Formats: sequence, structure tokens, C-alpha cells
Amino acid sequence: MKVEESIITKAFDNYHGLYAVGKKWNISERIEMWKDAELAFSAPSNCSRGCFESLYKSLTAWQAFRNKKRSWPEAQIFQTMCGLPSDFRLRKLSSLSLEDENGLREILSKMKGLKENKSGPSLVAVSKFLHFWNPRLFIIVDGLMMWNWVFEHNWIWKEIVD
Repeated sequence: MKVEESIITKAFDNYHGLYAVGKKWNISERIEMWKDAELAFSAPSNCSRGCFESLYKSLTAWQAFRNKKRSWPEAQIFQTMCGLPSDFRLRKLSSLSLEDENGLREILSKMKGLKENKSGPSLVAVSKFLHFWNPRLFIIVDGLMMWNWVFEHNWIWKEIVD
């Protein structure tokens, strides 16, 4: 993979547009959401409903639910997330091994009903909520960031399809 100066410059310019001054992914808004999530889930025996309510409102504004007809109510999401295996809440993606597979499957299994699409569980909704439960382990997977930004770059596609 060859990363050239022009690609790096474009990446930083796009990052600045999306996160520093952008309206959809402003970094200061995201920091507030991470703070709410930290307070909501920092101690499984002492989850904070108020902080989760603030996070939930923000994620709803981020269109985690485009069609609420097949979504869990807020209380069920909160209860489910507080019951996720606490040993994964602070883990990093880089620290995982094959022994972690069952724990990760448990997390995904518990969260898959959060929102159902016609084709099955909503990857967008689940990834947004799990990202704020543990941003070191779960990335947000949605059209804006993944398809319109990450996979837009030819040098990434070339590495994937070759």
C-alpha cells in the first residue's frame, strides 16, 4: 500500500471538515457523548440512567433508529447494555485473541435485537451503541463513515480487491 502526501493531506482536510467544524460528526459533541457513556456504564452495578438518557437522545439524533417500529424501548437498551460482560468494557481491539470469541459473540447476541431491519439486525444501530459502550473495541459502521469516507479511497479498495 502506497500512501502519498496528497492522500494524507486530503485525509486530514476531510477529518477537519467532519470532526472539527462539521455538523454531523463534531468532535466536541462526540466527547460529550463519550463522557455520558463513561458515567452511564463505568460500574455495571451502578449504571447511570440519566447519563444514558442523554446518550440515547444524541444517538437518536445521529439516526441510530430511522424506523422505531422494530426497535427496543430505551429502558430495554439501557438494561441490556448494563448487563453486557464487564470484562470487555475497557478492552482494546488490539488485545483480543481467539479466546475472546465467545464473549464477543455473547455481546453481539444480546444486542442484535436492539433494532431489526427487514434483512435482520441493524448493524448501524448496534455499532453506534456498542461504540459508546466501548469505543476502543467497537467502531461505528454506517454509510457516511464507512462507504462514503473509508471505502471511497481507491488505495484502500485496491488493497481489498487485490
